[in-house]
Amino acid sequence: MVDNVIQIVTEKLSSLPCIEGIVLGGSRARGTHTEDSDIDIGIYYNSESFDLTAINQIATELDDENRNDLVVPPGAWGDWVNGGGWLVINGYHVDLILRDIKRVEQIIKDTEQGIVTANYQTGH
Repeated sequence: MVDNVIQIVTEKLSSLPCIEGIVLGGSRARGTHTEDSDIDIGIYYNSESFDLTAINQIATELDDENRNDLVVPPGAWGDWVNGGGWLVINGYHVDLILRDIKRVEQIIKDTEQGIVTANYQTGH
C-alpha cells in the first residue's frame, strides 16, 4: 500500500516539466519507519519553470479529501526546505518537500570550493 502511494505521487508529479527529481526521504528512506510513519517525498524543481498551480492540482487530486491549495509556494517554509505541502493519500500522511535544484547545485559547487554555511531550519 505504501509503495502504491509513493508510485502514484512519483508518476503524477514527474509528468510536470518543472520537476527535476523526486526522492524518498525521512524514516522510510532510512528504514527506521513504523507502520504509522508519514511518507516524506522530496521534490526538486526548476525555479524558472515552476508551476505551483499544476502541483496544487495534482495534490488536490491525490489528497483523500481533495482539499485545495495544499502546497505552499517556494519561500514559505524558509531557505532550504522552501515550500511544500501536507496531504493524506489512502490514509497515509504524505509530506511533499520542495527544493530548488539550481540552489542545491550552487551549494554543491560552493562546498567544493570550501565555502560552507550553516542555516537553521525551523522545527528541525
